[in-house]
Amino acid sequence: MLILRLPRHGMADRNVENLSPLKAEELRNCADTSVDIACGLGQKVYVAGLSAGGTLAAWIAQNRSEVTRAVLIAPALGFTRREGTRLQKAMALLLPLLPDIRTDWYSVDPNAPEHTYPGFSSRALGQLLRLSVATFAGAVDRAPKVQDVVMVTSKSDEAVSDSVAWLLIGLWRSKGLFKFAAVDFPKSMRIEHDMIDPANQNQRTEIVYPVLVRLLSAP
Repeated sequence: MLILRLPRHGMADRNVENLSPLKAEELRNCADTSVDIACGLGQKVYVAGLSAGGTLAAWIAQNRSEVTRAVLIAPALGFTRREGTRLQKAMALLLPLLPDIRTDWYSVDPNAPEHTYPGFSSRALGQLLRLSVATFAGAVDRAPKVQDVVMVTSKSDEAVSDSVAWLLIGLWRSKGLFKFAAVDFPKSMRIEHDMIDPANQNQRTEIVYPVLVRLLSAP
């Protein structure tokens, strides 16, 4: 298993301003490098990513034929619950241009694990949406390079837009996506956006982990 650090993540000081200079190109290059390295380690490459990592996994699914399966876990392709691609594109254009708003200026999550940032940068989110928009642009013109895609979502997730994620899946299926599966945890399970980190105090890993292990196991 290969786990790479996202650009500008993992800093010891945990200041959200570390994220402010982030560029979509850095995220794209991280995705490409991850696939390049993984291809040298095994005959089959499975890619999985949560949130921002899910956006990278979507970009990989659209562009990298070396990958056998892509698993998109609560992908951050949009941020408002019922937004469409128009708002997604507008936010991708405006957020990187406007003055940066860092949520740790006015609020810090007291329950944030010590290895994560206690907030977000608006500019960094805008750059992440730039990668999302680029993925959609590719999907409009051509089929995804990865022909085995899985998406995992939760009805209790209030952080990202599952409607935008489904729009991307719809584009892929219209272009002939060969194999697709979906897991959508019901609201009764209370599975939050960060459904992987065991340090999350509300974690339901006893439910989520077996599902992800099954999805990532080679056939």
